[in-house]
Amino acid sequence: MNGAGSSALADILAFAATTVPYYHDRLTARGVFPEVAEQVLFDLPILDREEVRRHRVRLRSEAGESSGWRTVRTTGTSGIPVEITIDQEAQQAEMDALTRQITAVLDPAEWLDDGLVHLTLHLASTTRSQRSPWSIHGTMTKWSFNRVWHLPPDLLGRSLHHLDRRVVTGMPSVLTLVAERARDVGAIRPHALVLSGETVQMATRRRLGEIFDCPVTSLYTLAEFGVVGNGCLTTDDYHVNERDVVVEILEPRLTVEPAAGRGGEILVTGLVNRAMPLLRYRTGDRGVWSAGSCGCPVPGRRFSITTARSLHVVADGANGRRITELDLCKLFTQLDVQGARIVQTTPTDVVVAYEADRPLPSDVREMAEMSVRQLVGPGITVSVARVTESAVSGAAPVPTGAGRMAGGATPPRQTEADEVVGWARPRLAQVPGLLAAVLTGSILDPVARSRFSDIDMHLLVDDARPELWLDLTRELHAELPGLRVNVTDGATLAASPLVLSRLLAERQPVVGDLSEHGLRQPEAAALRAEATFWAQDAQAVLWTQVSSVGTDRDPLRDAWLAGRYMLDAFRYHFLIRGRRETAASQVAAASEADRLPYYRLLFEVMEVSREHRPPPPAESDECRGYLLGALSCIRWFTQSLRGDAVPGPADRQEGSPPS
Repeated sequence: MNGAGSSALADILAFAATTVPYYHDRLTARGVFPEVAEQVLFDLPILDREEVRRHRVRLRSEAGESSGWRTVRTTGTSGIPVEITIDQEAQQAEMDALTRQITAVLDPAEWLDDGLVHLTLHLASTTRSQRSPWSIHGTMTKWSFNRVWHLPPDLLGRSLHHLDRRVVTGMPSVLTLVAERARDVGAIRPHALVLSGETVQMATRRRLGEIFDCPVTSLYTLAEFGVVGNGCLTTDDYHVNERDVVVEILEPRLTVEPAAGRGGEILVTGLVNRAMPLLRYRTGDRGVWSAGSCGCPVPGRRFSITTARSLHVVADGANGRRITELDLCKLFTQLDVQGARIVQTTPTDVVVAYEADRPLPSDVREMAEMSVRQLVGPGITVSVARVTESAVSGAAPVPTGAGRMAGGATPPRQTEADEVVGWARPRLAQVPGLLAAVLTGSILDPVARSRFSDIDMHLLVDDARPELWLDLTRELHAELPGLRVNVTDGATLAASPLVLSRLLAERQPVVGDLSEHGLRQPEAAALRAEATFWAQDAQAVLWTQVSSVGTDRDPLRDAWLAGRYMLDAFRYHFLIRGRRETAASQVAAASEADRLPYYRLLFEVMEVSREHRPPPPAESDECRGYLLGALSCIRWFTQSLRGDAVPGPADRQEGSPPS
């Protein structure tokens, strides 16, 4: 250990001794000098996950300003997820280590102003952006990619090209999946890829580099410490991030280093996180120190990962790779699926079982199958199936179908329209007083869905008194969260021209048929009268939102709200003129074809709210422009109703929707 490293180690040991209750009786602050810091460290007992879980409160420091601390949770790949508190200095150190790795493969001038995008497939992950820590011109974005996954090729290509001229980070399995989809849409040109979260082989780096035509590098990261190792540029090894951690590799009894060239278990001591110092922490990974010079400019002693946390190999891939439980756990955790394991493997077939109370949605299952296929290599058939407990314990797997419900008994996990119909129809078929039930809105158009979308179901009834339908509505909503049940009678519906127009134009019957109950397309005069009052209310709502202070802006929600009002304005515009486009995708396409004012903004806010593109930072001019632009659009629409509309942006310039 060099002088700077010894000094940093002595500092963290002294700090832990005086401020961390867990170490009060394990360390003494006196005598922790740089010359003896390593020996003091090596005299400490080893810290494992169970110990951290049991003593988490006592491992937190009693000193420091905690307002900027954040809590991270490990994935639980070892079976014991733990929560770790990280201070501001450790957060910055992680960013600095990432910066050093990027600048090892790219000239700063190539990427600092363009920023970084981290891709994730977590279904619960929220897309967000912030100002780049490197440049006032760039952004740093976490992009939840699961809504992009099944876009048609033209929309997929438009989304993927938002990765052009960005540094892209993510797990190797995630970026490999993105690479597979990128083949369908032409060349995607990031500045560089940075892989982390899984062990990475040189073959994977080469393959991704060929597909994306950019440098590919890697990091050995742990949620507990940030960047532990910076990827070697010429080998599969990692260089110890000696500014931030001390790495030990010990033989199986965890008492001495193994002989040269022999592997052992990796222990890590953090040097920068004073919120919760972890000393001699047992990672569960195994590695070996590397000998000789690698010839790359990345500093630090070099090691390689020999076996990840789980030693249990569950399959041998055609490419020679041994697939472990950790590989599956990390992959399926990324997809928010628990209890996954390989229950059948032959030279040509792999079956992955997962435990859940309902089948995976088709898009998640397809991502899982493709991900496992990437692990095991070519020429092997992969299937993913939900199984019974007996099957998971050793019997043959019992597939439950391709994501469809059995007899409509269980509410669907995702909002596939036919699944919702299959679930709701037997519940509603014999309800007294119910004349018809239909699904409407974004439930019918997967491309149009966002995290703000409801599952809209309209019930046409003979008596719409709320007390008659409250119990049924609550029962349905309790079984299917996100379901919005709208109860109305024919007279009320006929007096609501836009709602009626949408029900007639975009619907999927559940029970009954609206047309059998005398409902007809509203007249233009009725639509115009309703639109006049709607526009006044829309302007008031948008103005309240855009002028509010003291609240943190959410670009996704602002974009969704802007798009919602702009779409309704354009719906009224077309309906009043005798057109029948009401579905969001149809209205957007028609607004482009007719070059309506603000149609470009409509495309952008729809893409942002649906997470089809990275959003702007929360307090940026671009984000503020969403609600202001929607407000201007409603004013234009109000003037058009009076016949004195002024030209909008699309009237004054040529072009296509944002790409």
